[in-house]
Amino acid sequence: MTLSNNLTGTWAGDILEQITFTPKICPKLHTITTEGLLAEWDILLLMLLRRNFLHERTIAKIRGIGVRYWLPPTLLQPISQLLRGQFVPDLDLEAFSLERIAKILYRTPSESPKCHRCGLVLIEECKNNVQEDTWMYNTPMPKSWMTAIENGWEYKLVDTLPDPPLPEYMANWLAGKWDRRRAFVAGNREAKRRGQKLGECGPPYRPPLVLITGYTMEGVSVESPA
Repeated sequence: MTLSNNLTGTWAGDILEQITFTPKICPKLHTITTEGLLAEWDILLLMLLRRNFLHERTIAKIRGIGVRYWLPPTLLQPISQLLRGQFVPDLDLEAFSLERIAKILYRTPSESPKCHRCGLVLIEECKNNVQEDTWMYNTPMPKSWMTAIENGWEYKLVDTLPDPPLPEYMANWLAGKWDRRRAFVAGNREAKRRGQKLGECGPPYRPPLVLITGYTMEGVSVESPA
């Protein structure tokens, strides 16, 4: 399954949430590729936790996640472990959420421009120079979030009951999805008001497809993000 162009930025988190709710759908699905920027890494991790630990032979496990940008080891590690079928205990979902990204990009003022490309993959501090011609006062974000928030409504999965039932911590986390999205948008607007410059390191380009598998980080030990 490929999530491409505007669909990725707009609906990827909701599609992953749907698979988390009903992990038996698309029983032959084994690879998910994103062509745009995926930011809700917490929901991706929850989806892998649900799908890859079903004890049903007729349901394929997710064995590959394809992205077109490099991810840091702290993010690659749990994704690779879950793709390998290795359970990740005490997974800190907040550390991989929009809330964390908002903290990196918006809530820590900086006199120098921040790199939103690195921030969206949870890199705390970009080591490269942010290109002046890429400066912006607003990072790109899915219009569906903006439209929904500005009009005071939320779209939700309709008539969807989790099957099998969700663990309580998963249900509570998914219930807070829109709160995290609103906080992300609010942080973006606050950064814009105070004139925080945002841009990208390096020139714009289309990187090659990177396929993350269970072998990507095998044998590598990485400290979890604080």
